[in-house]
Amino acid sequence: MSRRIKDLLDEAAAGIEPRNADPVETLVRRGRIARARAVTAAGLAVAAVLTGGTVAGARLAEGDPPPVTPAETAVAPKPATRPDRPPTPRLEQGRIVAGDVTLAVPEGWQAAPIDSAPCVLHRDTVLFGEGTNPWGPRIYCATASVEVQSIYNAFPWVWSVTGDDPAAPDAWQETPVSPWRMVTLDTEAPAWLRTDPDGAYRMVLPWSRVEVTVRGGPDLRRRILDSLKTGRWRPSALALPTYTEYAALTVATGAGGAREVKVTDRAKVKRAQILLRAATVVVRPGDSCVREDQPTVALELGKSPEIPNAPEDMGSVVISLAEGCHEVVAEEGGRVRLDEASLAELGDLFGVRLP
Repeated sequence: MSRRIKDLLDEAAAGIEPRNADPVETLVRRGRIARARAVTAAGLAVAAVLTGGTVAGARLAEGDPPPVTPAETAVAPKPATRPDRPPTPRLEQGRIVAGDVTLAVPEGWQAAPIDSAPCVLHRDTVLFGEGTNPWGPRIYCATASVEVQSIYNAFPWVWSVTGDDPAAPDAWQETPVSPWRMVTLDTEAPAWLRTDPDGAYRMVLPWSRVEVTVRGGPDLRRRILDSLKTGRWRPSALALPTYTEYAALTVATGAGGAREVKVTDRAKVKRAQILLRAATVVVRPGDSCVREDQPTVALELGKSPEIPNAPEDMGSVVISLAEGCHEVVAEEGGRVRLDEASLAELGDLFGVRLP
């Protein structure tokens, strides 16, 4: 994953020589090594049967059976599932726990609920709590070196102040930001990454409904990513909203900028859903090809943009535009590959050339 995270970290602090240059790649590599060991073991077992299985069977029958190790009797953990409601982060034995996600509080740091923290930047502190107000700016004024919050939805935009008075009715507006970049952790969990205009590094785990925000340099990001653990996820097709009235495509415009193209034509919205649902090539464990340096687009599906609806009535997908890797991850679950023709047609619906 050196290409997924290293470039961004090198840009943030040139010349730093980290102890572990690529924690996300470490997580990915652990999964690959485990899968390779499993395949090797299976191959050796087959070879034993083909070349000497009868002799081995007789030898086992003559003696006592080998002892059964705890690892052989352990029950495999159940696959993680997306919660119906965002989890409530809590502090438990030095770790922040939010559903299937856990993250270690760095040694010597403090951890506190974000809803009662004073309105300052809390350094060497992890603030945690439920994400609130999905349809407006965050209600928490406190920030910290690390924040762990549950989320309703992962939007491809941020809230920004348009005037001097934040309390004014029209003081806040949605500002599109560069679409999420993607990586896949060794647990098959997707991670959506981006750096916001204020410099905060955000890592969203959409299937877990958890967001981790880091305000600090590359060393801190590595420490946090090293300590991050998630549940293990089963491959599946895309889970999409069942009823939508609009679709909005967010594309990068360079230099961190972005633009959003909204479509309310029912026929086009329906066609966009059909194209996504028709993508049935599910990405199997170990086969994800996404990297953080790949270009992406974000597609938001929901009800009327003029009449805010419940958060559960909408969802986002992120699509990699890299050649040979048009991987699609849905916020509500599922990871598939989209063929070139379908990707091009999807772009035509919004008047955008894809890839």
